[in-house]
Amino acid sequence: MFIGHFAVALAGKRAAPKTSLGTLLLGAQFLDLLWPPLTLLGIEHFRIVPGITKMTPLDFESYPISHSLLMSAVWAVLIGGVYFDWVLDWFTHRPDLQLVPGVETRVGLGLWNHPRATVGIETVMFLLAAGSYITQTHAKDAIGRFALGGFIVVTALLYLLDINAPPPPNWHVVAYSGLAVALRVLGGLGRPPSRGASRGSCESRSSPAHAYSVLLMSSLPGPSSFLALQTHETGAKRALRLELIVRATAEAQSGH
Repeated sequence: MFIGHFAVALAGKRAAPKTSLGTLLLGAQFLDLLWPPLTLLGIEHFRIVPGITKMTPLDFESYPISHSLLMSAVWAVLIGGVYFDWVLDWFTHRPDLQLVPGVETRVGLGLWNHPRATVGIETVMFLLAAGSYITQTHAKDAIGRFALGGFIVVTALLYLLDINAPPPPNWHVVAYSGLAVALRVLGGLGRPPSRGASRGSCESRSSPAHAYSVLLMSSLPGPSSFLALQTHETGAKRALRLELIVRATAEAQSGH
């Protein structure tokens, strides 16, 4: 699930103290950034199969460009941290990860078929990584003090929603919801920061790193599909929920 990738990003601050949280999140989730547009273009494919694993109903039929081992190595040359993204997927996925595009040999240890182990391991990873991140940074102002806490709380809440979410009705909902917030953020890149000076080495709210970090949060199949799939809610309520997620994540990036 997505929280394991976030844990890698938070823990990466110790190895790269001058790198912003947004950039770390980009590296840890880059493969999932590629995945939604490639599916919408018809290049990669997945379907909704409830019960395919006990943790997620997504059946990844073909995603060699974004998630094969060979292409992950290629992306890792360009985007640091991508290798760890693939390793986490190897632990959690059922055998659906191709080693090389065009070759049907697939791997995956299937942690997603063991819900208690999955939730336990990822929760410990995230808490340890958050603690490590806190010790590696310091708040310059009130925004810096409260933004990180908001980011951690929102992420934890999304994780709880994610593991209890109903299956999405179709793959289009998952793919489009993975791009919805991205378009909103990319459309506002030129706007000036709405807060004061940022903390540490992080870029301002209007920087690409901030935009990518919000994009990555919203492009994940679990939480984003949950938000889009609450069909009993009105469109206004779903829009408000997405807006709150964007704002909370933005505060975290502008504060660190």
